Formats: sequence, C-alpha cells, structure tokens
Amino acid sequence: MDIDNDPEETQITKLQYGFRCSSWIDIFPLDYVPSDPERWETIRNLYLAANEMASNIEICKASPDFEPTLRQLERLTKTKIKRSDDPTHSLWMLSEKLASMTTRKEAKYIGWYGGALHLGSKCLRPISGYSETIQSDFEIIKAPIPSGYDSILTMLFGSNYMTPVRTPAGHDYPHFKNQELRILACSKIGQLGDIF
Repeated sequence: MDIDNDPEETQITKLQYGFRCSSWIDIFPLDYVPSDPERWETIRNLYLAANEMASNIEICKASPDFEPTLRQLERLTKTKIKRSDDPTHSLWMLSEKLASMTTRKEAKYIGWYGGALHLGSKCLRPISGYSETIQSDFEIIKAPIPSGYDSILTMLFGSNYMTPVRTPAGHDYPHFKNQELRILACSKIGQLGDIF
C-alpha cells in the first residue's frame, strides 16, 4: 500500500495506473442478440455447442459423437473446422463468429455470449442502455459507465440491486487475503514508517 513513504510502493502504484493496490478489470465483450426468438435460440445453441467443445476438448474428442457434432456445426454454420491434432482454435473462432454475426439492425438487446447468455434471455441487456457513457465515481477513481446503468442493473439484479447480498464470487476470499493483510497493516501501523 502506497502511503508515500516507500519509493518501491510508489512505483507499484504508478504501474497499477494510480491504484494503491493490485487491481483487475474483468472485460466482458457484449454482442448483438437477434430480435427474432427462433434465430436467437438457433445462434445461442450453436454457440453453446462450439463453446462447450472448445472448453472441454479432450472429453469431447473421446466421445463417439465428436466427429458427427463437428460435421453438424460445419453444415449449419457453413464453416470448415480444421481437423488438426487440436481443433480448439477453430472452435473458438467459430464461437466468435456466431457471437458476432448479428447486426445492430437485427437486434434490440446485447449480451455476453461467453458466459451470461448460457442462462438464456434473462441476461439480455437493452441496447439503449449503452448508447452513451458517463463518468462516475468508483472507489478512488472516475470510471466510464453506461448511461443506462440503472435500467441494466435493475434488469439483471432487480430493483434493490444496491442492497449488498453475500454470495460466492469468482474472485472470492481468500483470493485477496495477502492484499487485505497488507492494507490492514498499513492502515494500523504504516504511519510509523516503512515497515515492509
């Protein structure tokens, strides 16, 4: 934690783009989702198949359904999947092609095909909520957020989205335990001088 008494910590803060501790940003690419429900289900199911195969290639390759499924994906998407020792790259490219094939004119919603859309239409977000960005306070920085954040968060989490709910997370404790210990040490006794 940089409390302005350690040149090494000051350097780390500079490397972390002004954050006084290690930070990450998860990036979730949002793609257009077709307005036509049948087209949406077709693209979603094809995406799920390609994504599942790429994510679990060794298990899928051991299945007798692997080659017939690849041929079906190729036929439905008019795409050739390379039959190298490891077709994973081709399957990821196919997943990307499927996620990005809908145009703005064909869509009312956007969504993250790579994760949330496995859950279906519940995770669709209105395009209008993303028409502009605004600057908002976030922790110790200003961050760009969608201008329609309220409607987006209400759609995803309900009208009481500002009420904290304890649930497990992908980066849940003890992932940040060492960082937390350093922050606590700095806030309690760090003012005494450089102790790290």
